[in-house]
Amino acid sequence: MKKGLLSVLFLMISMFIMAQTAVQPAGAGATGSPYIIESWQNLWWISENPSQWDKHYAQINDITFPDEISTWNEGIGWIPIGDFFEPFTGTYYGWGCAIVNLYCNTGESGYAGLFGSLSLTAEVEQLLIYNCTITGGSFVGGVAGASLGLIDHVLVSASITINTESGGGIVGYNGGTISNCGSYGSVFGYGGMLGGLVGYNEGMVSQSSSNAAVQSQDDGVGGFVGTNHGFITDCYSMGNASCENTNPDLLTIGGFVGDNQTFIMKCYSTGTVTVNSVLDGNYGFCGKDTGGTITGCFWDMEASQTTSSEGTAVGKTTAQMTTDSNDLPNMYTAAGWDFFGESANGTEDIWMITSEMNDGYPQIMLTFDFYDGSLPVELSSFTASVTASSFVQIEWQTESENDLIGYNIYRNQGDELDEATQINLNYVSPHNSSSQSIYRFVDEDVESETTYQYWLESVELSGYSEFFGPVSVTVTKVEEQDDTPDITFITGINSVYPNPFNPNTTVSFSLRMPGHVQVVVFNILGQKVRTLVNESMSEGEHRVAWDGTDLSGKTVSNGVYFIRMITAEESSTVKAMLLK
Repeated sequence: MKKGLLSVLFLMISMFIMAQTAVQPAGAGATGSPYIIESWQNLWWISENPSQWDKHYAQINDITFPDEISTWNEGIGWIPIGDFFEPFTGTYYGWGCAIVNLYCNTGESGYAGLFGSLSLTAEVEQLLIYNCTITGGSFVGGVAGASLGLIDHVLVSASITINTESGGGIVGYNGGTISNCGSYGSVFGYGGMLGGLVGYNEGMVSQSSSNAAVQSQDDGVGGFVGTNHGFITDCYSMGNASCENTNPDLLTIGGFVGDNQTFIMKCYSTGTVTVNSVLDGNYGFCGKDTGGTITGCFWDMEASQTTSSEGTAVGKTTAQMTTDSNDLPNMYTAAGWDFFGESANGTEDIWMITSEMNDGYPQIMLTFDFYDGSLPVELSSFTASVTASSFVQIEWQTESENDLIGYNIYRNQGDELDEATQINLNYVSPHNSSSQSIYRFVDEDVESETTYQYWLESVELSGYSEFFGPVSVTVTKVEEQDDTPDITFITGINSVYPNPFNPNTTVSFSLRMPGHVQVVVFNILGQKVRTLVNESMSEGEHRVAWDGTDLSGKTVSNGVYFIRMITAEESSTVKAMLLK
């Protein structure tokens, strides 16, 4: 008997300790050095520290909450990050990692989700949220209860319950931007404005999908969005929508949108619509269109078992909806949809269609940046030495680099990095090459007979950074020399500045010896965009400008480009980003 009581007591103590555990993550919470989220204890620390809700975070591991989370905080479980009065204003980059088994039940209180509320400056990207249960009053979503910020490349599989109104698989309310997102699972509520992806939309939603089943004890229900007062383009819904309603005059339920008052373009739906437990042959795409605009949209009449819809969406058969990609152009391209394999409607290749995926319906391809644990920089040497002019030359050599924005150099007369000063005005541009690279930086702002410590910082595209060093050097006065020492140039690209750029940037490169050189711009598909240099040049440093146009003089689109320098001696490549 005593043994049993001790076991129960031990279990209760263990649960209590587990529930109270919060561990501050590594990092500084800055853009260049975000907090690194590796465990649910790190996540719990964010929740418990509102003063850190303006910081930057990067998740590098899959995180699974223990089953006991449903007993924490007197049954509330997870306390959302951010609320109506103090929203999250920072950034959270998930690196394609997952958060699993999250449980949050705020009862009749609103703003429930991983985040309660996201501000205009907040960003949540590259994140997977699986097997989660979220319950709340108003404004309930898998990612956030309400968002004015950016949610991009996020997939949610969750059971969402809304006790009042405004709930969706991603967010309950959207006044910001949602792109490249998807939702699965279920959305159930006792009130209106419920959608598979968004409950109430006043922002921008693009290139996203919902497979979630949506059910309400009221109306204002859509397979994708409950009520739309914003702009939706290039999205689709395949989940079923159902509601209980005794007043036909107030009925707003649709396969894609319950109530549309603004713009929906190039979207489709396939799910059934059920009213009072009976399949309804109406409302195939839209339940109520109040002065809105619906263009280039379709719904599957056979799959949804509906024959009509409010608005101007067009009903089609399953065979027409699942046209194979070999049949391009088709009804979608005629409506302005940008498909892989055609260029008349653009070259972003938003949509693709094949009988082998998505049951033959059009789909949006999502790609995630997965953290593979590899080092973005493999540093082989980092040194500092005094030059003939009594300056300090910092030199470092890498064996490989990838996904870097650039390097920063810090200096201090003491040993503390926290008190060091960054001495470069702009990033030292990386080569982002799998081969060996050598860099040099000269610090002229030094005093004789003084010892300095130097650190090197590598900054990744994700915002994460790593520090190397310190290396120590004492500046001593060098006797004047009659001969100026020879300058040895290293063949390669020195910098691309500014980077990111809009629309002009300058490429600086050096040649160790005279010879023929090419500087060529490629896109992420490896296609040549523009040749900047193709001639013989002298030894030394050179510069060439790029105005962001292609071979035909047309301005290129936003995105990542690779600038490659090729000589008989060697080649180097630098990544540049155009942001308009």
